[in-house]
Amino acid sequence: MKPEQASESLLGATRARAKMHEYGVPSEDFIRIPRDPAHLFSLTIGMLGDVAAGTSVNHKTSERLAETSKHLLFCARFFDSYLESKLDSQLDAYMLLLAGATYYLAALPGSSSVIASRIPEPCPDLGARGLEQLLSWSLRGDFQVAPAFPIETYAEIRNLADALGNFNSTGEGIQELDLAIRTLRTSAYAEGSPREVLFADLIGAIARTRQAKSTWTTLPRYTDVSETLWAPIIRKSTFIREVWPAQQLLGDHGLYRGKSAVVQMPTSAGKTRSLDLVIRGAFYAERTSLAIVIAPFRALCEEIRQALARSFSGEAINVDALSDVSQDDFDVSDILSAKQVLVMTPEKCLYLLRHSPEIAEELGLLLYDEGHQFDSGRRGVTYELLLTSLKSAVAETTQTVLVSAVLNNAQAIADWLLGSGGAVVSGNGLLPMTRSLAFASWKDRLGRLEFTDSNDPDIGEFFVPRIIEKQSLNLFRRERKPREFPERDSTSIGLYLGMKLAASGGVAIFVGTKSTASSIAQSAVEVFSRGLAMASPDTYSDAGEIQRLVYQIERNLGDSVASSKAARLGVFTHHGNTPHGIRLAVEFAMKEGLIKVVICTSTLAQGVNLPIRYLIITGARQGNEQIKTRDFHNLLGRVGRSGMHTEGTVIFSDPKIYDGRTDASERWRWPNTKALLDPSKSEECRSALLSVLDPVYSKDREMSLRLSVGLMVQAHKKGKKGWHGVANRLAVKYRENNFDEADLENQLEAKSDIMSAIESFLLANWEENSDELSASIESLAASTLAYHIAEEDERIKLVELFEKLAENVATNIPDLATRRIFSRSLFGLADNLTIQKWVTDNLSELLSRSDTASLLRDIWPLFTDFVRNKSFVGCSIPSSVSQAAQSWIEGKPFESIFADISGAGCRFSARNLHPTIEHIVDLCESGFGFDGMLIVGAVAEVLTIQESTATDTIELLRQLQKELKYGLPSSLSITIYELGFADRVLAQELAASLIGASERKKVKRRLLNKKETARSVLQAFPSYFTSVLDSL
Repeated sequence: MKPEQASESLLGATRARAKMHEYGVPSEDFIRIPRDPAHLFSLTIGMLGDVAAGTSVNHKTSERLAETSKHLLFCARFFDSYLESKLDSQLDAYMLLLAGATYYLAALPGSSSVIASRIPEPCPDLGARGLEQLLSWSLRGDFQVAPAFPIETYAEIRNLADALGNFNSTGEGIQELDLAIRTLRTSAYAEGSPREVLFADLIGAIARTRQAKSTWTTLPRYTDVSETLWAPIIRKSTFIREVWPAQQLLGDHGLYRGKSAVVQMPTSAGKTRSLDLVIRGAFYAERTSLAIVIAPFRALCEEIRQALARSFSGEAINVDALSDVSQDDFDVSDILSAKQVLVMTPEKCLYLLRHSPEIAEELGLLLYDEGHQFDSGRRGVTYELLLTSLKSAVAETTQTVLVSAVLNNAQAIADWLLGSGGAVVSGNGLLPMTRSLAFASWKDRLGRLEFTDSNDPDIGEFFVPRIIEKQSLNLFRRERKPREFPERDSTSIGLYLGMKLAASGGVAIFVGTKSTASSIAQSAVEVFSRGLAMASPDTYSDAGEIQRLVYQIERNLGDSVASSKAARLGVFTHHGNTPHGIRLAVEFAMKEGLIKVVICTSTLAQGVNLPIRYLIITGARQGNEQIKTRDFHNLLGRVGRSGMHTEGTVIFSDPKIYDGRTDASERWRWPNTKALLDPSKSEECRSALLSVLDPVYSKDREMSLRLSVGLMVQAHKKGKKGWHGVANRLAVKYRENNFDEADLENQLEAKSDIMSAIESFLLANWEENSDELSASIESLAASTLAYHIAEEDERIKLVELFEKLAENVATNIPDLATRRIFSRSLFGLADNLTIQKWVTDNLSELLSRSDTASLLRDIWPLFTDFVRNKSFVGCSIPSSVSQAAQSWIEGKPFESIFADISGAGCRFSARNLHPTIEHIVDLCESGFGFDGMLIVGAVAEVLTIQESTATDTIELLRQLQKELKYGLPSSLSITIYELGFADRVLAQELAASLIGASERKKVKRRLLNKKETARSVLQAFPSYFTSVLDSL
């Protein structure tokens, strides 16, 4: 028994009807269904019954039953769609039970829980003598209180409820549960109706599956830790009661017992909870007391910290996130004194281990999240060299787990990281929920959505009509040209669909650039100002949260910018130039369902979990380049959230993609889109470090030139002047081939960054015995991922590069202590030497300073030399930039800095652009907060060599580092920010209400002791910050 083509077509028609309701199509425009979908009941209930009967008898089903279970997803989608199609409301309760049970047995427990939450309580009488109540109760999974059964019921029904409840609470009574399942089934088969037989089998199948996947059953077996030790944890109300497929997969492969592995796991499959179990397995088995989690982005670090802090709440396990400021703002004795989970960025981990290498010796568990970042430019090089350092620094017994959703060459990464034959755990088939794929089509007056097979877009499934309809907009005074919305372009249609779908769930509108995100937000403001006859997304959002988010955005950015005006409508932006605190608040509000629409760039694919129901793709470009297939699939992984939706939908809003398939001039888009949707086309994870050997290209990328290692090293030794000279010579020589000097400088700058990182790596790993230089350097080069995946000729060049850079280091820095100090910065040798000379020349002025503002003015010449942030370099009036830096560390809001920059008449970039608020955020958070912070950190490190007794000045420099990082004026506000209240305005307001010492432990204690005072400040700000307080 399996679905044939006619059944698939009828399922498509049923889904189309459900989608028409979901998307608000007027009933008079519904497509007529040629055949009653009820004809599928006999097939779907029969298939479900076969699987349930087999599982009820024995959870370890036969191959025949396993084959049948592959069709459960067909059944689940039918029951779900029939329910949503509203064809027969009298069957709603029955459909809910069938859909919930089918999703559960299809290993989609999140979707099952969504359906189960919709079953009325108590469950309506379906004529099954109480079996419907027991089935509903078993699906909900809350076994604290048994359901009430009718008087006329099976005698065995209460025994099964008692046995299941007892096992859930204690882990005991497996035999009693087995007996109860068998006796109820026997009675139903002997005297029950067909519905009662089906329900009895479903109840038995669900009960056996719950028992098999229960944490009582699985965790002691997976960890070799006794049930006695697990019992208090399993009984916690916040702890999981059963393992989901992803957690089961890691358990089956031994990761909870300490096995190292590279893990491929789809986004939203349960990664965070899986890492939680890996940590618990290591701690409970006493393999270690220190675990480090490394994540590439600050926001992701904070999200992981909060999740783990909630999970370990009330236990003797500390969870903390280190700041990503390159300074020793940590206490090694605290780190090593108790069971500890530390969450940090790669940059901070690199600094930590170079400053306190003894930590590596105590480290028993290393977890890398979003582990595909090796080829992400400057950060990728840092990430690779961090892992290279850790490989040799940690003990052989240290467990290493690298997790990524998109790692097409996982075995190659595992062989490098873990040794030849390193374990790879592939969870690529673990889709936590179903996903639909649709394309906007607009050939006539009304546009529609064409739904296709999500694995093969060439296979059409159904369409939903009348989704897109132009509206005339009001004209402003003196306007004559008609205005309509949406226009026939992907961004306008994307915005229209986003606002239309907001009533049904969270929507993310993906765009390729930050400027496009801002322009769409402005478009939303404009169309509503022109009288758009459409409900704005705030209608479906939490009014209080909208008010709080608007307050936060206006306090930071002012009330006149597009993002503030759009926020009042319930439309929010999320991109690289959205201030950090606002991004966190928007992410949390989306996650909690408090807001409905976010316009985002690839920041959505950077690991942060937003439970969106609809992802609208306005284009497949990321900046000036086509988005990578693997990054696109990471983005797709954000669609739908297990436990919140049963289905997520991806919609391409450009009608030229689908409608142009048969048009000779437009059809190129279709194969490109299909390739993007094909996960087998995902790019391998390469090495950004290896790209140092890549050629340089002409501006049109049609021609390339390879540079010798010797030439690159010679240019690198001379710093900016050296690279400028190379770029100039190449541009002059090959001008006819479209080589451009500015473009070449950008390419060469990237190579210089890589060589600087290699020098820093060499400095940190230098052997005292210089006679062994060549051997040790070759070994270091060979330990990198770049070497591991390189061709033989590339390996030779890579070793040559390492050796020449090492010779440069040995020649210019003979002192080992100086090498170690230089290694703590992320600068290369030439830059470190320049900074050292500058410190020597300006030492007396530095030592005389008593405030950070004066120090910043002194160090500013180094900023002009080393800051490469585009907004910093591109500002037409340099003095305004230095004034902006002073305002930044004084804690002034972006709005105020923007007003100063605009008032001074500044322009940005070679295109002479008027300043925008995004320029200011980029200048402050990236220019001052990253580049500037690193410069000040390097000055502080150099000062420890030259004037180690100048502790006051060094401490002042460390303070300036953090002021630049966060844009805050006091140690107390900085500490509050680092505790998770990561909004500059809020941190200062909390500091004003919690005056006192600024040490982290004392501030945290003061916050906990004065929670009501803190809450009185927090009540005006988004809910995210209250959640931070509750997680302390």
